[in-house]
Amino acid sequence: MFKRVVVVTDLSPAAYTLLNCLGGLNALGAEKCLLMQCMSFPQASSVALSYSTTLIDRCLHEQSTILENHGFQVETRIITGVAKNEINRTAEREKYSLIVAGAQVCSLTSELFFGGLVYDLIHHASKPVLIIRLEEDELKKQACFKATGCHLSHHVLFPTDFSENADHAFSYVSDLAAAGVEKIKINLAACPGPVPDHASPDPPTG
Repeated sequence: MFKRVVVVTDLSPAAYTLLNCLGGLNALGAEKCLLMQCMSFPQASSVALSYSTTLIDRCLHEQSTILENHGFQVETRIITGVAKNEINRTAEREKYSLIVAGAQVCSLTSELFFGGLVYDLIHHASKPVLIIRLEEDELKKQACFKATGCHLSHHVLFPTDFSENADHAFSYVSDLAAAGVEKIKINLAACPGPVPDHASPDPPTG
């Protein structure tokens, strides 16, 4: 169902943690990954002036190897511009079916996404977005992160308010059930008004 996937990355230790836990995408039909690093125009100018492109190329090669070891075909790309726009534009134009990104747990009230961009991304995305939650591993002294959940086909929670958007999301839940997700829980969110007449979806099995 998610055959072609955009994976957003950078050079941080958290990015490597994200990539190491994406093997579960195989069960959802993923075959090809576009490993994409986004740079603002000032960042791109800084990189050009500091001759650090070799470091970026080496890191992208290491990261692509991680995804290849998961069984994916991998393309790497560095793009320049406003990240949320470029990521969504690429996914739409090149017909990718999923965008994957990591969200670093920073505190009880704030989070970081490889530069603080995750909420802009999900609010403007025209494609489904999978966010992998990442947190620092306090048991290790060096900069190290762990994913809070990598079992992508184990248990899915689907909150719904029976809106048009929820109906659209439900079509993906049905596909997840067909793909072999072990358990799906449907949670009714509080509705501000009466439940629409069309709100009678049969829950997926799984």
